[in-house]
Amino acid sequence: MSATQAALEGVLATADQQVLDLLAKLELRLGSIGSAAGLKLGDEVQSVCSAGGKRVRPLLLFLAADQATYNEPALLSSALAVELL
Repeated sequence: MSATQAALEGVLATADQQVLDLLAKLELRLGSIGSAAGLKLGDEVQSVCSAGGKRVRPLLLFLAADQATYNEPALLSSALAVELL
């Protein structure tokens, strides 16, 4: 395991359940975007999204959000945007 992967695993181990739930919802949304994008584009989107990865950008967004006051739909939309771009 690389040092980066080990550090990420450490961060995920300390993340609260809210952050882990948001990451799971993000994965579902990424999958639904791929299936709704049409056959040709959908295959490309599915390939990129199913590759998994560290999802560091959305994770940072979730960790930086004020969990007492955040708007979950807006937060998920923002996480989708940073991950897809």
